[in-house]
Amino acid sequence: MTTLTPLSAFDRNLDWMNRFFASAMRPGAGTHVRTHAGAFPIELKETDTAYVIFAELPGFKNEDIDVSLEDNVLTIRAEKKHDETAEGERYHFSERGYGEFSRAIRLPRHAAGEASAHLENGILTLTINKVEEARPRRIEIQ
Repeated sequence: MTTLTPLSAFDRNLDWMNRFFASAMRPGAGTHVRTHAGAFPIELKETDTAYVIFAELPGFKNEDIDVSLEDNVLTIRAEKKHDETAEGERYHFSERGYGEFSRAIRLPRHAAGEASAHLENGILTLTINKVEEARPRRIEIQ
């Protein structure tokens, strides 16, 4: 008799899930699987003068993206619509993400200066300057 450990139970469940999703994705199943959880990866870095945010938004155009900053909360929203299918066409499966994607992050209180945004090769780069009094400075000792 085999002893069931927590790890072996996990492995057995993982095998079952893999088989389940593999069968659902076989050609002809007509299944649409949304692999994105309504979000996209972002990265935040700080320099002496600004915060720089990178958001991965492959396949989006400028007009698909909305960026706002209110009360030091940066919100990035993007929407990708599903392509229209012609009569007689059907998907066998789709792993592409469609719908509205959104991320919101709270920035430090001194990230309220001028801002700029640039989208290139699927990467949205936002630069938000720090307010002058928050920038590092040397204080002379008298």
